[in-house]
Amino acid sequence: MGTTLASRVIHDIVQNGCTCYWDCSLSNEASNKLALRLGLKQIHHYQCLGFSL
Repeated sequence: MGTTLASRVIHDIVQNGCTCYWDCSLSNEASNKLALRLGLKQIHHYQCLGFSL
């Protein structure tokens, strides 16, 4: 169901002349696999750093 919904959202975005952007951490395998199934490709890789307050 998630794949179908995401596919419809992407389709609507593209039909309205916009560009899709998918962002998830590399450790989120499910999200990365879904993006690949939807035909998206990785164009950028960045590293996030955090700190305690």
